[in-house]
Amino acid sequence: MTSAANASERCVEPVFGVADIVIDQTADNANAARTKGMRLAAERAFVTVLDRLLMAPERRDAFLQKHDLDEFTDFVHIIEENNLPKRYIGRLDFCFDAQRLRSALKQANLRWSELQSPPILVVPVWNGTDGARAWQLKNKWIGAWHQFVSSNKGLVSFRILQPTLYRERRLRAEDLSAANQQYLASAAVLAEAQQVLLVIANEDYDASTRLVDVSADLYDGDGKYLSAVFKHGKSAIGKVAGKNDLATIINRHIISIAESMEEGWHAANLMGDPVSSRLTVDVPIETLADWASRLQTLRSIAVIDKMEIHKLDITSAIVSLQLVGPVTALENALAVHNLQLRMKDDGLPVLTVAQGN
Repeated sequence: MTSAANASERCVEPVFGVADIVIDQTADNANAARTKGMRLAAERAFVTVLDRLLMAPERRDAFLQKHDLDEFTDFVHIIEENNLPKRYIGRLDFCFDAQRLRSALKQANLRWSELQSPPILVVPVWNGTDGARAWQLKNKWIGAWHQFVSSNKGLVSFRILQPTLYRERRLRAEDLSAANQQYLASAAVLAEAQQVLLVIANEDYDASTRLVDVSADLYDGDGKYLSAVFKHGKSAIGKVAGKNDLATIINRHIISIAESMEEGWHAANLMGDPVSSRLTVDVPIETLADWASRLQTLRSIAVIDKMEIHKLDITSAIVSLQLVGPVTALENALAVHNLQLRMKDDGLPVLTVAQGN
């Protein structure tokens, strides 16, 4: 492992890195504490990257049995550190080499996903017996979602709006709870998000038994309904900590909702398919800079294994793409760059700027 030369150095492909890992390690002496602490932190970072790419613990563990993280380490950036007698305290960023890791995953016949999703705004609402809440961080449901989003390290890019007086007045909890299209769209604009995940917990009572049910629905950036993500019927809230107490149930539901989102995105963007497919695309050209930009974008998309240019003139290019994943993975990757594939009358896909951008 080598330290980055300066603080500006970061992963070229952030999905293959983990930032801000905290170390607090003790040993017989300061040097041993530093060595042990950095190794444990590197192992934690590498496991985080593999979990992000592979999703399944069994595939991650099988890969770790045959490979050591030192094979893939690109650099370690030390944010801050403090060497004390028999103790090392530090914060570090880790970056792993994307090309070497991809090659190893292919050789292991593993399929993985590495595309970061467009930003998705999480809007948590608590419908209590005393009214709706959306901005009170002391509420366990709302506070837990803020904590989860701040620590999430998956491929799905969750965002959440911090409470302010302006936002609380503009986006009333009652309107958000009702999935009002106008208010969901306004929230998406404030967060600069392309989709909205509305997560609602409803409180109720059966005699003296406290109950809560949870649902999660996905909306586009205009506040239009897309799909149901999660729904769980009423759960009884116990009074003994650790036995169906509110915090335990909330955390369980948040994990289930996040896993559902992560698994759906992961499955739609799988790479490493042993049977590659080919796609021929028409790329319109207006200027030389336009063509250079499109070419750079296509070369940066990991699901494109090889690219061949069949025709190039002042108006367009015909490009053949060899894919190591489904076309949906290519479409999702293009969307990140505000591009899309549109079918022409002759059946040839054309690469265009996405509508609305």
